[in-house]
Amino acid sequence: FYLQVVLEGNAPVKHIYASTEERLSIDPGPQTIAVFSKTWAGKIKVAPNAQVDEKRIRRLQRSMDRSLRQNNPDSYEKNGTIKPGSALKRTACYERRVQCLKELHRKAAATRRCEHGRLINLLLSVAGDIRIEKNNWKAFQRGHFGKSLGKSGLSGFIEQLKSKAESAGLKVVEVNPYKLRPSQYDPYTEKYEKKALNARWHRLGNSSEWIQRDVMSALLLQCADIEQEKHIPTEVIK
Repeated sequence: FYLQVVLEGNAPVKHIYASTEERLSIDPGPQTIAVFSKTWAGKIKVAPNAQVDEKRIRRLQRSMDRSLRQNNPDSYEKNGTIKPGSALKRTACYERRVQCLKELHRKAAATRRCEHGRLINLLLSVAGDIRIEKNNWKAFQRGHFGKSLGKSGLSGFIEQLKSKAESAGLKVVEVNPYKLRPSQYDPYTEKYEKKALNARWHRLGNSSEWIQRDVMSALLLQCADIEQEKHIPTEVIK
């Protein structure tokens, strides 16, 4: 027997997205994004809870290394490196540690995907026209931000944001920063000044007001003419 239940009424709306007339700009960093829109501005951590237990992972890796060295004494050089072409013997205990290590990373990845989805739904509910500064994440990984990018998965976050926006009929535009240089531009003097990495605040003209540097970059993207690749300082100051 089969029972079919039909309920009267309208199906619940899963997500309510904003229109494409609402604009939001994003300046991405290794673990956080700076956001600017007409209703809200600030910094958001992309995946705050997707953190692996670093100490436990280090203990597991040291234990795995000791197991390999103990069971394969002839496969190592005098300087401690593995001899080329050596077939290492892996014990059952070693394989259990491998599975434990994989499980730790799997849980962090699942949490990261979930948090990415929640943040994307929040951003698309604020604006349907999103501008985001385009970055070379491979270069970031080769620099000093490889571990931070691995924790946040920011490149995957941006790809998921573009995919979800496209399926919802919304717009995500990646802006090339090489001509606009939003992190260096001052709308009050209309000049470009390269700042040190630790200079996190930007002074607004000669006033006593300051704005966070990454949020300022998002504000400049918000007001820029991206088709002609130029800033509109009057709009920024306004």
